This record gives sequence, C-alpha cells and structure tokens, in this order.
Amino acid sequence: MTPPMQITSDEINCLIYSYLQDSGFHHTAFSLRAEGRLDASPYSSFKISRGELVDLLSKSLLYTEVEAHWQTNASTANCRAPFSLLQQHTCSDNPPNSNRGPLIPVAATQTPRRPLFVGDSNGLVDGIGSAQKRKSRGDDNDLERVDKRARMDDSMEIVSRTPALPDSHPSATNGFNHTGIEPLPEDSKMDSEISEVVEPVLPVVPKVDPVYIMKGHAAEVFVCSWNPHFSNKVATGSRDATVLIWTVGERSGQPSSDGTPPPKPNEQVGPPIELRHLPPTDQSDVTSMDWNPQGTLLATGSYDSVLRIWQLDGEIYLRQEEANRGPLFALKFSRTGKLLLSASLDGTACVWDVESKSIYKKFQVHKGCCLDVDWLDDDTFASCSADKLIHLISLDSTEPFKTYEGHTNEINQIKFNDSRTLLASCSDDRTARIWDIRGWEEHAKNPQSPAVRGGAMWTLEGHTDSLGSINWCPSNDENSQLVASSSFDCTARLWDALTGACLKVFDGSQKAIFTLNFSPKGKYLVTGSGDGNMNVYLVKTQEKVWTWYSGGPEAGIFEVEWQQNDDGQRMCICLENEDVGILDISLIPELQE
Repeated sequence: MTPPMQITSDEINCLIYSYLQDSGFHHTAFSLRAEGRLDASPYSSFKISRGELVDLLSKSLLYTEVEAHWQTNASTANCRAPFSLLQQHTCSDNPPNSNRGPLIPVAATQTPRRPLFVGDSNGLVDGIGSAQKRKSRGDDNDLERVDKRARMDDSMEIVSRTPALPDSHPSATNGFNHTGIEPLPEDSKMDSEISEVVEPVLPVVPKVDPVYIMKGHAAEVFVCSWNPHFSNKVATGSRDATVLIWTVGERSGQPSSDGTPPPKPNEQVGPPIELRHLPPTDQSDVTSMDWNPQGTLLATGSYDSVLRIWQLDGEIYLRQEEANRGPLFALKFSRTGKLLLSASLDGTACVWDVESKSIYKKFQVHKGCCLDVDWLDDDTFASCSADKLIHLISLDSTEPFKTYEGHTNEINQIKFNDSRTLLASCSDDRTARIWDIRGWEEHAKNPQSPAVRGGAMWTLEGHTDSLGSINWCPSNDENSQLVASSSFDCTARLWDALTGACLKVFDGSQKAIFTLNFSPKGKYLVTGSGDGNMNVYLVKTQEKVWTWYSGGPEAGIFEVEWQQNDDGQRMCICLENEDVGILDISLIPELQE
C-alpha cells in the first residue's frame, strides 16, 4: 500500500535544481543535474513555479510556529523571538535585534562535542514522559501530558541572500517545463548583474568550554550532591542503579614536582568510585542523596526501598531494607550529622542513629506518600505528603505538635528559611505557600504552651501547572526573604515571601523546569529544564546573564547543584543523556564580580 505522504530524493533534487537556476547558480545546477541524473527523473517534465522551494520552506516554518505556539501560556504570550530554519527557537519577550549581521554557526555557541543539527523533540522530555523526574513510577498512561508550546509574532520574515531576478532574465524561466529540462547554453556563466554579494563571515575564535563533561553512567542522571568538606568531591545518582563519586581538580591546585600543570577545577581526576545498588531494573532509580556535614558519609535512597550509607572510599557503612516498604524520596542529615531523616512513599518518616547504625524512631503520621522532609533543629523536623498535609514533629513525641492544611493536592517539597521562622511549600495544586512558624521552639518543648502560628501567611498563585521545586534565596541585605519556585508550566518565578508578590516570571523554556538553585551568597539563580537550557539570572535585576544548552536529542537537565563551599565557583549538572557536567564559573566573564 502506497503511504499517503512521501518525499523522494528525486523531488528534493528537482526543487533544489529549480532554486539554483532561479538564483543564477548555473554551474552548480548543471553539476546537480548530471550527478542526480535528473534527465531520467519522472519529475523532469513537471513545471515548478519560481520560488517553489522557498515557498515550501516558509510553510514548514509556519508549521513549526504552530507546533511551538499552539497553546498560549505565560512563557509564550509575549514571545517576540523569530523562527529560523537552522536555529532552535527559544521563546523570549525581548525584541529581536534588527541589526543581526552575519549568522554565526550554531556549533560556535554550543559544546564542541554536540552535533550541529539537533533532531526533533521525540527524544527530549515529551511533557512528563519517561524522562520525568518522577515522584512515583506509575503507568505512563497515568501521567498528564504537559507538552508546552509557544507562540510568536504574527509576522514572519523570510530572508534570502540571493537577489530577486527580473522576469526578463534567462534564469527566470524555470528549468523544468512541459518539454523537459532544457540544456544549458555552452557559454553559460553567472551574469555580473546578478552576482551575489555576500558579506564575509568573520572566523569565530573558539572559547574555552566552561562545562567539562564526565561519562560513566549508563542512564539518565537524576540527582547530585557536592561534598561539604572535600570540595573536589561530588556524587551523582542515576537511573542505572549506581551512584558515582567523582574527583575533580582542586581550585588551588599546584603543579606537580615534574612541572605538570594541575587538573582544571572542572576537570575529572581519575575514574569515579562506583556505588552499585540493585541491577538496573524498573525499580532501581537513585532518587535522593545527602552528605553528612563532615563529608565522610553519603546516604542514598532508591526505588528499591533500601537505605544505604556509604563511606567516602565507597565501602558500605549501613544497609537497611527492613524499615521501609516504599521508595525513599528524601534524605537529610541533621546539622550535627548524628541523625539521618528519611521520607518514604510508604507514608513514613524515619530517624536513624548514624553512630549505632540503627533506627531511632519511625513516624507513621501521614495517610499518603511522604514526599519530603526538612530539619528545624536536631530534635525537630517537618514532613509533607500526598495527603496534602505538613506536620511539625518533635523527636520526643510520636505525634505532630503542629499540622498545616491548605494545599488541595500533593505537596512535593518543603524548605525552611535560614532563620527558621518561615516554611515554604510547593504542590501539584499549582501553588506555593509561605507558612509562619514562629513560636515552634517553645511549643515543641511544651505542647501546652501557646500554639505555633498557623495558616498560610501567603498563597503564591500564578503557575498554571504542578510545582516541582522551591528554594529560599540565602539572606543578605538586598534579598532578605526571597523564594523561587519552578513548575511543569515551563516557568520559574521569584517571590517576595514577606508580601506574597511575584517579582519576576522567568519564561522562555519549552519544556518543564525541573530544578532551580541559588548561588551561596544569593547573587544568582540558576534553572534547568527539559529542553536542555540552563539559565543563570542576576537576582537583583532578575535579568538573564548567561545560558548554556546541553544539545543533542536527549537534552534534559534534571538537577543543578551549586557548590556551597569553595566560594561557590562550580556547579554540577545532571543530564538526561547519561552525562554529568561540571561548570567552572571562573571561566564565565558574565558571572564574575
């Protein structure tokens, strides 16, 4: 059965031949005609209108515009970015520069190891799809499709570098007509009056790539964590059921005794230490990890429901599989490192005594999956759940001393601010909330004391899809109480936690934003999304100052971890294409003081 739509190489060659003839490239057209054996083509007798190839390409751009902008949302309503045949479209509300000058090859702005031409979106994060940073591994059919499209200006500019030909010019009559392909005149040559004047493209001087790519995982990389004490150590966890502990160059490295220069700060040193969990099956994703404050132990959680604590050399310190009956989705060491807190999809929150390698206390306080936990101090913590509740819990009790209600769907993440007076939460109900928790210390010690302040201080509304992450900006004089949220609606937002006002919508992404993180001093905010773009914004002005594109058909960025020690001069990037990136911020002029 003949397919309803087909494209043959003969058709393409005939269209290109017609374009070359129209443009006055007679010799090139002659070569194509001979090598493509167009005289024997069944399409040689077809009449092709002038400009047919350009017309078809313009229709393809219109289709691309429809494909990208069919659904209006916050990121696309004011999109003014043009569409191009060779450049990937990224929605932006900044008007395009009319003085564009010569085009710079795409490869010059991407990592050298990436291909110049990127394939279609089938390999990218398609909505949530198989590459989603998942809360549960239910049937894919149960996952909402959240394909995010964009819209562009009503006008579309088609730029031709070839001057239009007058109808009287010999090339204006197309090479294809009802009488077949006419032979070229023997003295055929490019006429001077139609010679194309092309501005020279200046050579692009390659820059040192600030992102060093490390290979070792065999599947998507979901989580990462910098060692808080040994600044050249970083751990990454993958869907391949492994955690790798990488060693990178020291920032203050000195040449060796033989004069060999030290490794660069973003460069891998030796093979990574492999911490293998179960064989890579559907239930083996590494979901969470956390270092103890001393940097000597690494706790990891997985879909296999087993808690593991590893030593820095890769030896197992603790393996516990009896306490939980569901995947572990959050792990947090206490500030002293003596206790470890875990959250499981079986609805429990467990506190572990690290020194005795035993469970200290198990809290069954939620009726749904426990999705996140955070410490208030070494004796008090908070937990959130799919049951839409947030509990404040003291280790001295078996029941919460305070419960916060208000969210109408699963609560995905909770975070306390530095002063432990406010709690931020984000949910599948498309909102974030700020809770006033002042008075918790006294109430935790004495339940009969005046109650902790209750209710949401602010409900942060504006997102149009589920929120996956929320983070506080480190406090300083310029940003005392700022919080950022990211969503599957392809945007991130910056909020004033004291007024509830949205200060900025960071749009332009075409896929869900999976991760966001502040620099240690709160000067920058970084986001990573499923479309492969990592954007860095200056918090003070809320302007984008730098961007990096991972490239390739599997471009998603699942996690970005800004190193909190060593002056915050490095970031770790977890990629859908199985790679790990280390960004040396000192190589980026836009991010220097």
